[in-house]
Amino acid sequence: TEKLGGGREILTRRSILLINLPVVWGLNAACVLAAAVWGDGWAAPALYVVLINGIGHVAPAIRFRATNPGFWTGLVIFIPLGLWGLWTASPSILMQVFGLVLSIGLHVLILRDVIFPPKDAP
Repeated sequence: TEKLGGGREILTRRSILLINLPVVWGLNAACVLAAAVWGDGWAAPALYVVLINGIGHVAPAIRFRATNPGFWTGLVIFIPLGLWGLWTASPSILMQVFGLVLSIGLHVLILRDVIFPPKDAP
């Protein structure tokens, strides 16, 4: 946080809550349900969100040589789980592209708040 945010809070607690509950957990629940009904490939969007989230925490830690709140979960849980899930679910190319584009899009929206914090942010 010190190096990336210049000492300020990068994401507010409200932003973290709004990102994690409806977006991450809502998407994951929808993908698990879809995978149960229509096949394992429907897990791809959730798995890419997990994988990109892990990379999104580990990469800045490597770049700035400082850990962040998601570093260890990204390194130990999110990256391995995302890779393993994608390997075992064997989603089609279409589902992989859909999952990857959706995941990158969601993370771009999150980065928007990091780069251009809301006016009421501390």
